[in-house]
Amino acid sequence: MLSINSVRIDTNGWKLVYESPESMAWENERSEYLGIDYFSIPPDIPCELSDIDALRQVYRNGLASVGAGLISTDVDRTKIGQREVPYIKVVTKTPMQPRGMSYLGSLTFPYAEFSYVIKIDCAEVGTTGLRDAVILDKFLSTNELKVDPDAGNIVGWFQDPYDPTFNGPILKNKSEDEDYDKFFPDHPLTRVRAGILHILKTLHMDDAILKSKPFGKAG
Repeated sequence: MLSINSVRIDTNGWKLVYESPESMAWENERSEYLGIDYFSIPPDIPCELSDIDALRQVYRNGLASVGAGLISTDVDRTKIGQREVPYIKVVTKTPMQPRGMSYLGSLTFPYAEFSYVIKIDCAEVGTTGLRDAVILDKFLSTNELKVDPDAGNIVGWFQDPYDPTFNGPILKNKSEDEDYDKFFPDHPLTRVRAGILHILKTLHMDDAILKSKPFGKAG
């Protein structure tokens, strides 16, 4: 029988702060949050996982409607035992008050009749905006970006990662490209991406999940 305990990850260094039949959540010393949610209903994903453009549009619009922004949306597979398990990987950002960003990474494992979602949440604390400022200065100093004197903004700094015509309330900026993570190892976005890799590396699923009917046409 499926349950929240049918999925397990390495939580060494994390303290369990919440547990129910559908959810578990942990917190660490850096006030980062890790969670697993079990949804015992068919996933409300309105397209096939193979239709990546439609999937990205779903997340893009959903995030914009709540004042958040999309950093990335990808579909991939991870090997658990002898099976290749598909998942949706999404990284997002949400403005905090009075300043700073909270970054969230989520891995959704959809099946025909249920799904599991694993999330890691890291927020900017203390000095904020350093990564943005350093990378922006690099682009301006090399004339890769320029200021629009009429609009007063920097052309191309903020842009949806997949649709340059999309104009949502919160957009990814160039400093949030994964290539810059190595220069800012303590930045919350870097930690979210590292956390996702750790989750995938240590993920275990019971056979009851792995043998279940797949999501979409594959099912």
